[in-house]
Amino acid sequence: MHLASDCIELDTAENGSLLAQRPIYGEKLLSELCLPNDKAAMVLIKEGCWPTAELVAGKTPIDIFSEIEVDEGGVVHVRFIEPESDDNADLKNASIIFAVGRGLGNAEQVELVAKAAQKCGATLAASRPIVDMGLLPRSRQVGQSGLTVKPQIYVAFGISGAPQHLEGMRGSGIVVSINTDRDAPIFGVSDYGAFVDASEVAQILSGD
Repeated sequence: MHLASDCIELDTAENGSLLAQRPIYGEKLLSELCLPNDKAAMVLIKEGCWPTAELVAGKTPIDIFSEIEVDEGGVVHVRFIEPESDDNADLKNASIIFAVGRGLGNAEQVELVAKAAQKCGATLAASRPIVDMGLLPRSRQVGQSGLTVKPQIYVAFGISGAPQHLEGMRGSGIVVSINTDRDAPIFGVSDYGAFVDASEVAQILSGD
């Protein structure tokens, strides 16, 4: 059996082989793995990189195996472990995300973005520096060491755009960046950008 883990893209080659892309070297490069179709393949997709399947009652086939038979010396099923519930389910499935970065580095400014997100029907997220400062919990973190998200709209408030963060939001539909630093890498992946104070924009959107 072929195995590829932490993949972010899948495709099929002309000869029927499966092509899987996965980040390497700290998300700085993408490697493409070719899994020949001569054997079964197991591919582990990085969370948030694949659209959630829509389950339709009565129409979606679901096979439940109470017992798993294996050949002697093969893999032995021990037990199923249900995943623990978390508080970031809303972030994984959000259609609009307001993400706050180091440019808004105090609790008052983060609270402004939180109010703006609530008023605009968006879900609050953060880059790693905000989490490291204790201003938001790690369950709100987007990036290589956090969540991978694919919202329709991603608004970055004061986020410079480190490669690790960009990897977590690369699948976003429309990216809007607000930052006073015109050279911030985030603008290189943005559809729209504003070179203004992100806290002022958050204040306007929040109605304060």
